[in-house]
Amino acid sequence: MSRAHPAQKPPQPGQDLSTFPSERKRPTRSYRAHAKIRGVGYFASDSGGRFNLSAPRGTNYFADDVYTAVRERLGELVSDGQAIFEEDADEMVITAVGLPRPAAYANVTHKDAANHHVTREMCAGDDYPVYQEWAAAFDAAGFAGVRYASRFTTDPGPNSWAQFGPAGADMTLIEQPEQGLDGVAACEEAKVTVLRRAPKSEFTILP
Repeated sequence: MSRAHPAQKPPQPGQDLSTFPSERKRPTRSYRAHAKIRGVGYFASDSGGRFNLSAPRGTNYFADDVYTAVRERLGELVSDGQAIFEEDADEMVITAVGLPRPAAYANVTHKDAANHHVTREMCAGDDYPVYQEWAAAFDAAGFAGVRYASRFTTDPGPNSWAQFGPAGADMTLIEQPEQGLDGVAACEEAKVTVLRRAPKSEFTILP
């Protein structure tokens, strides 16, 4: 068997996830990096998110700190060491929230997750359709979401949450949103370089 091929397979049909390791402990605050136009309570149901569910269900993502939240949102842009422009940073905001009442989140970083045929690729691989099948299986098994490790940070343990809920905007699953950071300030905290475009008035046009 070649190690160059993905090892993570979809959940087995009818797989029993009742003993899958879970986490209930919550940080005092969680942080969500999101577009200003979407808001903090938006649950995505498209194919673009690692653990996105299909409509009528959706998934909302949080992180344990601002650093992780920003880097998860910017993704490969920051992993490549690139800077972003100020106007792009301005489209983002980081909101501090309290997740709702304690509930079981499937912890795919727990050592016992391997006993359920889960590998580290669940957090860092790029086979999203497979991970989304697992998300659907976790949702069907009654888990509130997934506890996982960000692909774009090097923390030794889990630092991110994927929360399940109805697709679209739903603030009933978000508790006590607080005023957060604007995108530029958040990028500064996450050690991401933000570039300012010089206005045209600062240029001299030569014939």
